[in-house]
Parts: sequence; C-alpha cells; structure tokens
Amino acid sequence: MKLSLFCLSIVLMFSFPTQSEAARKRRPSPTAQSTQWHDCGKRCRARLYKMSTKRIDRLLRYAQRALNVTQRLELFGRMFLGGRYKFGPLGEGRKGRWDRDPTFRLDKVDCVTFIETVMAMALSRSLKETKRVMQQIRYKDGIIRYEYRNHFTAQQWLVENEKKGYIKRATKALAGKYAKPYAQKVTNAFWRSSYWGRRLPKPFRIKSYTVWYVPLKDVHKIAHRLPNLLWMGEVFDQPSHPSSIAHVGFLVRKKGKLYFRHANIGRRGVREEPLSKYTRWRQKYYDDSPKSRYHILGYTFAYMPMTPTKTASAKK
Repeated sequence: MKLSLFCLSIVLMFSFPTQSEAARKRRPSPTAQSTQWHDCGKRCRARLYKMSTKRIDRLLRYAQRALNVTQRLELFGRMFLGGRYKFGPLGEGRKGRWDRDPTFRLDKVDCVTFIETVMAMALSRSLKETKRVMQQIRYKDGIIRYEYRNHFTAQQWLVENEKKGYIKRATKALAGKYAKPYAQKVTNAFWRSSYWGRRLPKPFRIKSYTVWYVPLKDVHKIAHRLPNLLWMGEVFDQPSHPSSIAHVGFLVRKKGKLYFRHANIGRRGVREEPLSKYTRWRQKYYDDSPKSRYHILGYTFAYMPMTPTKTASAKK
C-alpha cells in the first residue's frame, strides 16, 4: 500500500508543471512578441495615445531591440495614421510665458510635431526618454523656452538637428543636377512683422539662409532614387513669411511606389497618399488657383542617420 502511494505521488509530481514551468508557458516567445507588436502596429493605427505608459515602454524596448531605425520610423508613424490634427499642439507647458500648451502629447499633432514625435520614439527605449529626446529636437541646446524653440524649419530646425546628428540634409546628393538653391534674407523688420515676431519681438538670430530643393516638375525624374522613410519638406516662395518650408512629412516606399505620410489640416489629420497624387493636388491648390498667395517651388529632402549623436537631457 505504501509503495502504491509512493508511486502515485511520483506520477503526480511529474504530471503537473511546476510554478516556474507554468510561468514560462504563459510568457510569449520572442518570436510571438515580435509578431504581437508587428500586428499591433497595423491594428492600433492612431491609438498610441490610448496605450498605457507601461505598454508603450514595452513597445519602445522591443522596437529598439528588434528593428532598425527605418523600421522604427515606419512602425511609429503608421500608428499615428488617422490621428487628429491640431495646429501648434505643443508649447512650453504651464510655466511657459507665451505658449502654455503641453510639452508632449500623443492625441493631436501638426505636421512638425508628428515628425518630431516619431523621430523621438524611434530613438528611445522608454516614454520618459522619448520626452527628453523630443525637447532636444524641438529646442536649441534643449532649453525649453519659447525663444529657444526651433520655429522655422529651413533656418532653425534643420540646422540645429543636423548639428546634433538627428538628421542629415540630402537634396543635393539625391537630386544631382536637378537640385536648385533658394535663398532668402530675414531682416529684423521682416521678423517683427511675422506672427512669431509679434509674440516675441527680439532680433532674429539668423539673417539669411539657403535651402536646396527639387522643382515640382522634376520630382518624378528622381523618384527612383528616393529611399524609404525619407524626410520631405515643401519649399515655397513666400515673400511675406520668414521661412520657405511650410509643410513636412515622411516618404514611405511600398512595393516600389512612393507615398507621402503627413499630418495635414486640409486632409484632416495624419494620413498617407500616393506622392504623385499629392503633388498634383498641391500644384493645383497653390499654382493653379488665382486666390493663392504662395507659389510652391518643390521639395527638399533629408534622412535620419542610423546612429545619431547623443545629446544631454533637456533643460528648463
């Protein structure tokens, strides 16, 4: 009888998994986790703002471990599709003097903050780190003050972020003979007459600049040279505006076809559309409309390096 009970106990012991074995079975494999997050990117779309901080942190850690920078830009950009548009959704927070909008948010973006948020997430392992990187991208020296913000894409945002290694201008390298220069001089009177200058009437720290662009009529000639997840800015001839780049987004290549992924007030949020269709619409809207005050010249390009320079945390 004792022998029978002993044998039964041995059988039962090996028939049921231990607590550690059960935990291992419940834990998804790395492959399963990769599939889960890849599917989440397709399924969640613009619901990043609905995810908890803990879940976003897990997603960021997975992306840093399993994806390269181009794949991370694609994933996080895709998860914003369908998101809501708000012009100027970010500011210097409650303590800001001129702009008290939050310093970070995921529920609403404009074309610039969409780019900045996706870039910051692609470079971070946690939401906390994302916010620090975001401030480095948005502000000169990472100092969160209105006068240190990179307001103008051509003469501030691109210049400062290229110095930090977050982005590299590539129009001349990609376009070759099709690249054209556009120069503009910004006087103090010009600066003070602008929306930003009226809010902060201090001398503008950049007097003149040159941006290289590909004319609208020549974009299709270099389309085959443009890589996936390329940063793209629209260059306008805007005599009454201190900046020549008025809209930005990402170029996404799918099965050899280029799409423009961007946040646009006229298109009601974050979306992507065939580049050829988009350029035709822009030309019709700006160049063929007698009411248009601006003339679209073409597009300028930049890419995000695989290993950008690390910078100090943001300061207030």
